[in-house]
Amino acid sequence: MVTYFNGKSQPFKLFSLGVPGYEQLQEGLAVFSEYMVNELSGDRLRIIAARVVAVHHMLAGHNFSDTFFLLVDHYHFTEEIAFHICTRVYRGGGLTKDALYLKGLMSIITYIREGRELSPLLIGKIREDYIPIVEELTQRGLLNNPILKPRYLAEPYLQNLEKIKSGNNIFNLSNH
Repeated sequence: MVTYFNGKSQPFKLFSLGVPGYEQLQEGLAVFSEYMVNELSGDRLRIIAARVVAVHHMLAGHNFSDTFFLLVDHYHFTEEIAFHICTRVYRGGGLTKDALYLKGLMSIITYIREGRELSPLLIGKIREDYIPIVEELTQRGLLNNPILKPRYLAEPYLQNLEKIKSGNNIFNLSNH
């Protein structure tokens, strides 16, 4: 929602509608926000990872049942959770977007560890490779600075940002 409203404040509709391929960054920001406000549990991270496995399995040509039993037998998910994961992934002929959540989170972690500023990521529904253009257009006064800033970019949540900067890997991010 933050990037949507920040994008609405821009002179170009593209920032609220979304540039081609914006989903990975947006889904990564969503999971990142869960982590920052101490709501990314180990179970949630495991389900996100299972969705990646399920998408990969589906794209390899396996059917719903094969993927369901993979999650139950090999990854030890309950039948109910495995069913929900498979239903999400196989709906509408196959939804691969679920594989982007984890990849997007990993990209944001790398971005933070590179010492880069998070604010440009929040300017609208963009991809990370748009950042140099966004920064230049902002400097020229053609784009507005983000009007909304998430609460997780202030105390008491900044300690979680420091954990990422200090090198915690993705498997140590679960908050409980």
